[in-house]
Amino acid sequence: LAKVVGQLVDGTYDPSHQIFKEIHDSLVYGVEGQRPDVYYVLADFELYCKAQEEIAKAYADKKAWARKTLINIANSGKFSSDRTIEDYVRDIWHLRKVEVADSDVK
Repeated sequence: LAKVVGQLVDGTYDPSHQIFKEIHDSLVYGVEGQRPDVYYVLADFELYCKAQEEIAKAYADKKAWARKTLINIANSGKFSSDRTIEDYVRDIWHLRKVEVADSDVK
């Protein structure tokens, strides 16, 4: 991981050493007054790798994977963007819903 982070600014991916500098600096030093690795990319990397290994094992069992996929699809309706926006309107922004008549839609 340290090697890859270093490669962001050593010319491996960009001879100018600039394209990925902000990403590197945000991970290592912090930028714009924020602490380094504000999204825990580096801090969580080991757990991320372990999770990927578990995913690969799960994916190897095609029947179980298909079952999990179908269950996920069946349950995804409750996470629709329309419902999420309705929740924000009601619970966060505290706005009234405006009904629009079909004749008003062009």
